[in-house]
Amino acid sequence: MRLVVNSPDEEGKMAYERTISTVLAESTIKGLIKSVYAYGDPKEPVFILIIHFAKGGGVLKFSEVVTLKFARDGVIAVCENDKLIPEVLRILWEKYGREKVEQLSRYEIMVKGEINDDVLNAVVFDPEKELMVSLMDIILRIVPEGFRVRRYIRRESVIAIIASEDPIKKEWIEKALRLMEEGI
Repeated sequence: MRLVVNSPDEEGKMAYERTISTVLAESTIKGLIKSVYAYGDPKEPVFILIIHFAKGGGVLKFSEVVTLKFARDGVIAVCENDKLIPEVLRILWEKYGREKVEQLSRYEIMVKGEINDDVLNAVVFDPEKELMVSLMDIILRIVPEGFRVRRYIRRESVIAIIASEDPIKKEWIEKALRLMEEGI
């Protein structure tokens, strides 16, 4: 991953580099981030953050992550992926209620009754959504706290954030768009 930080304030530049490096090191999606560009000018005041990222895979549906076993009282859904169990349970609870859903073991969930097609087609994991949630967490931790006026621009696998204490200027938006295209 490439990190570039620019600022007319040398002390501010070093602080931005430390903050961004720390936030990215703690992130669960650091492997998906290709490059980060940050520009901060406390005199204007403006902060521009550009993040280029890799796209995740396709969505995972309930029927792709669960194996069904038919039982006397209903259906046992077996999901061997620990990370997906909470979402599988949430989907089942929403559809059938907690009283008809019982977790038998770490990987097995008993559903009293039949499992409908709408549940089988329900999205259990959407990597794009998860990526965006994680990116927003990164952004909120990096952008200076006092810069409450923000503009977000997203194109394919790049996102730009322009933040300021003042209204966002047209030249800042143009700079962000230019940086997005350059792939810094």
